[in-house]
Amino acid sequence: MVLSVVTSGVASANEVTSLDLNDSKEVLVTDASFQAEANPSLVAPADVEWVAADQVAVAVVTPDQDEEARLAAEKEAKEREEAERIAREREEAANRSYERADLSGQNAEQAAPQAAIQPAFSNAPNSYPWGQCTWGAKTLAPWAGNNWGNAANWAYSASSAGFRTGTTPQVGAIAVWSGNHVAVVVEVQSNNSIRVMESNWAGNMNIGDYRGFFDPTWAQGAVTYIYPN
Repeated sequence: MVLSVVTSGVASANEVTSLDLNDSKEVLVTDASFQAEANPSLVAPADVEWVAADQVAVAVVTPDQDEEARLAAEKEAKEREEAERIAREREEAANRSYERADLSGQNAEQAAPQAAIQPAFSNAPNSYPWGQCTWGAKTLAPWAGNNWGNAANWAYSASSAGFRTGTTPQVGAIAVWSGNHVAVVVEVQSNNSIRVMESNWAGNMNIGDYRGFFDPTWAQGAVTYIYPN
């Protein structure tokens, strides 16, 4: 047993050692009045239980508690490192996808004018937060996957799930911008003139056509389209 005794004459070390304590525990003993008067800033650690014995307070810390805390901290650090590694790999993969899209876009097939559509609002299960652009795209294109991640990751996630992607706009496709936004294409005039329906645009959380015709290549970074199978 390890005893560290600080007293102000109210209790002696002999009185303290008469307490029935397990020998496997480390014990910090301090006189309660000394703690309050001489050192008011003395505070027991969060994992220490103070047990009153007359006017003496006993703090009991087991070695097992220290070891458990250390192992828990190590586990948390490893899990955080693993999550950061996965996030970096996904971001790098998405960047490679957009780099390929930029290169292929130089010789992209030119889209012919396509008639407008009015997508139906789907009640299919939707894992994305209400009002976000991903929620809006999933509502208008229920074939899109749940749990595809942030908008910027959708092209990579869709390709991994077996969907075709490309740089030519198509009615019914999902436009994915590297600036972290998605929308559903509802009308095409050319590669540089499309209309979309979307949510979370310019503060609008509901789904709507907020931009009319615009050039998707001058919007929110490189654009890639996910085509329905």
